[in-house]
Amino acid sequence: MPDIKSLNDVFKRLSSLGLADGLTIGIRTGDNAFSAVTPTANAADITEKDIIAVTLSDSLPDNKGALSILKTVYSLKPEAAAVITASPIYLSALSECAITIPPILDDFAQIIGPTLKTAEDTSKILAALKGRNGCMLKGSGVIVCGSSLTEAVTALIVAEKAAKTYVLSGFLSKPAPLPLWEAVLMNFIYKKKYSKTEEKAKAAPAAEPTVLTETQPRTLLAEYGRRLVKENLVQGTWGNISVRLDEKRMLVTPSGMDYMNLSPSDMVEVNIETLEYTGPLKPTSERKLHAAIYRARPEIGAVIHTHSEYCSIAAAARAELPSTPETVAVIGETLRCAAYGLPGTKKMTSATIAALANRNGCYLANHGAVVSAATLESAFDACKALELATKEYIEVSVVKKSDGKADIFSDELAIGLFKNI
Repeated sequence: MPDIKSLNDVFKRLSSLGLADGLTIGIRTGDNAFSAVTPTANAADITEKDIIAVTLSDSLPDNKGALSILKTVYSLKPEAAAVITASPIYLSALSECAITIPPILDDFAQIIGPTLKTAEDTSKILAALKGRNGCMLKGSGVIVCGSSLTEAVTALIVAEKAAKTYVLSGFLSKPAPLPLWEAVLMNFIYKKKYSKTEEKAKAAPAAEPTVLTETQPRTLLAEYGRRLVKENLVQGTWGNISVRLDEKRMLVTPSGMDYMNLSPSDMVEVNIETLEYTGPLKPTSERKLHAAIYRARPEIGAVIHTHSEYCSIAAAARAELPSTPETVAVIGETLRCAAYGLPGTKKMTSATIAALANRNGCYLANHGAVVSAATLESAFDACKALELATKEYIEVSVVKKSDGKADIFSDELAIGLFKNI
């Protein structure tokens, strides 16, 4: 029997993000069996009576379409522990158009695959899912799967973000997808190195207890990690945070760990000059970027890298946007975008440092955004200001494209204009 609390937590989170339409969640319970639940918006809580047990040999009636889809996916992908179907607004719209979403964002390429294809009907799901953790079904939204329920949920959130990015980035400029070979490489590395990092950490023998130093900054990192998730500024294990301890040391979040589960002891101390680290957990793969910012800017005390929704749209368009009074004070005169570089590489780090000249933040092409400040609180506030300013600019851009037919932004307006382009 799936964990009821986890299912309720998932449903509440997806509902808060507007991703619960058409939702069905499947949890594998054996080699040839799974349990499924289809929460409804008026259901206060999921209970055991709401869960349906299914075996792969079951014949399902025609009115059990979502269960049939889950059964098909579990039959095709024995490695899938969780499968979700849903009909969020942007994925539903693109599925109706039978569009293939290109590798427009790096987190999308990592967790989903090089592209998100549309299967014309259920018989084409196998081909659409090949080498991927998701596909759209024409006119029906999206199917995603993962090695855990957490991964499948993150895949759904990231897929809808990518669909929204695909639609809205075109109102800024022509989006520039990642090279296909890089998207394939990212997906391969993610599956090999990051997909099960948290599960491995939980299964590892407990380390010898140690006396923690810098307890206050460790506690702050854990707290702000959770705040980033609650504000939807990061999804899953993407994004990272650091604080400077002194001229030679920084504390960073660990690699591949869910922010909601992080404790102060999970934070990793890293040498700013050598990048050597202490402790059993690996530091974020973006430690080079954090260290480079601290080396270049002695006044900086905290760095936050986000994968927030609207900053990701600007990053996919590789746009430079005008600053607002709120962002001039905390970011700079304009909102720049760093030139593209593969995540974690010297090229990306160099491009970001260049874009941060006379700035406290910038977009990262096809990636997200990075913000720095004297304190973690100030960096967090700057992240929110940057996301809000970017959202307002994009929404105004969509309204302008309506040629006076609309005076307020809506997702339906953006999708309608996109379909008519």
